[in-house]
Amino acid sequence: MSTLREAFCLDAPAGTDLRVVYAAFRSAKADMVLDAATIDAYTTTGPGGSARLVVGGDTLAGTAVPLAILLAEFGHGHVAIATDWAEIGVRWTVLAATAGGSRTVQRTTLLGVDHSDTSAVEREIDEHWDGVDPRTRDVRGPAAAAAVAELYRVDAREYAATDGSAERGFVRRRAAGGTPFPWWRALRLPPRPRAFTASRHRETHVIAG
Repeated sequence: MSTLREAFCLDAPAGTDLRVVYAAFRSAKADMVLDAATIDAYTTTGPGGSARLVVGGDTLAGTAVPLAILLAEFGHGHVAIATDWAEIGVRWTVLAATAGGSRTVQRTTLLGVDHSDTSAVEREIDEHWDGVDPRTRDVRGPAAAAAVAELYRVDAREYAATDGSAERGFVRRRAAGGTPFPWWRALRLPPRPRAFTASRHRETHVIAG
C-alpha cells in the first residue's frame, strides 16, 4: 500500500529560518523525488506570529517519521499532517516537539468504508492493512483534542466536535467530492498546497519550484 498524497503545516517560533527547516526535511526525505512539478511549498505566518511552512504534493508520503525527528532535533514547534490514500482512507496526525524528543498529540485513521459496517471494515483491513487494524495505534479522545486545540489556539469544544464528526461524515464527504480533512479547516490552517488540492492559493513566499 502506498500513500497517494500528503500535506503538512509546520509551526515554528517567530523568526525561525524556514529555509533551513525545509532543507532539513528534504534531506530527511532524500529517498523521494521532491520536484516542483509534484511538490508545492510556501511559508506564511501563524497565530502569535509563528513561522509556518506548508508543504504538499502527489509524490509526498511517509512524512510523519522524518517530521518527528526534525521536531526533536530543532526542539520546538508542532506539525499537522494530512495523509490521503484515496479510496483506502485518510489519516490526520498532529506532532509536537518535547524536551529531547517529540510526541504524537493526535492520530486519527479513517478507513474508506462505512465504519458501522463490520463486514466491510474487516474486508478493508484484510485487503489493505495486512489484517492489522491501523486504528489501534490512534491517539484520540477529548484529551487529545484539547491538547491540539491548545497548540493551535482554537476553541477546544469546537475542535473536539469536529474530530468526533469526522468519522461519521467521512464516506459521505468523499462521495460528494468534499474535503476528507475537516480538522485542517477547524484549526484555521492556511490553504493546502495546490499540488495536494489541485486548486490555487495565495503564496506569500515560495520555497520550492
